[in-house]
Amino acid sequence: MMGVRFCRWLPASLALALLSGCAAPVPNAEVVLPDGADRASAERIEVREAALRAMTSFRVKGGLGIWDDKVTHSARIDWRQANEVLDVVLDAPLGLGSATLTRADGEARLTRGNAPAWSDASADRLLQRALGLEAPVPVEQMTLWIRGLPGEADGIERDTEGRLRALRWKNPVGATWGVRLLRYTAVGGVDLPALITASGEGYRIRLKLRDWQTSGVATSVEAPDGPRQPTRLPIPGR
Repeated sequence: MMGVRFCRWLPASLALALLSGCAAPVPNAEVVLPDGADRASAERIEVREAALRAMTSFRVKGGLGIWDDKVTHSARIDWRQANEVLDVVLDAPLGLGSATLTRADGEARLTRGNAPAWSDASADRLLQRALGLEAPVPVEQMTLWIRGLPGEADGIERDTEGRLRALRWKNPVGATWGVRLLRYTAVGGVDLPALITASGEGYRIRLKLRDWQTSGVATSVEAPDGPRQPTRLPIPGR
């Protein structure tokens, strides 16, 4: 579905009504609208996406599956984001046992057991390396999709409520991923994704989400009483 780009600041009354007590919306953020969207639909979508962008700290649990024609990896997840800090616990997952993937201060770390942690500038490459995959896992884009935001996508489709329904994303090497947001759940007055699927580079991903928490979230990287390091855990083969 083609879309119309609608790029401007939110009307002050709408922004304040929805975002009271939250960070201001990102200036000059583009919102892709369905063809033929009227002004009321445009404003509703703008307000929704501004609220999602302002939701910078949250926690959600669920399940993650990654598979191709030969192998399937699955895990229970506890996903926490607090501003730029990402902290994902993968429980009995993906052939790794229990592991923690964190990203903070421009570095991603994967820890398991008592062995030295693995690190990389890219969380995408780090999870690829840990799972022995041939292509990176789009973790960085998932930090946006998981909130119902399109990130760097095109080919955006929305449902009648203005929520994301599908998108296409091209990674840095030019491979295209197709993403579908199949189910939503109401959390604190805003609908958040409950089921996301994605496919690209020969892989398919299924992300099932539940138990959303959108306030009072701390990560193992930076807790309320100050920074602390995540538990270091062994990597298979080390």
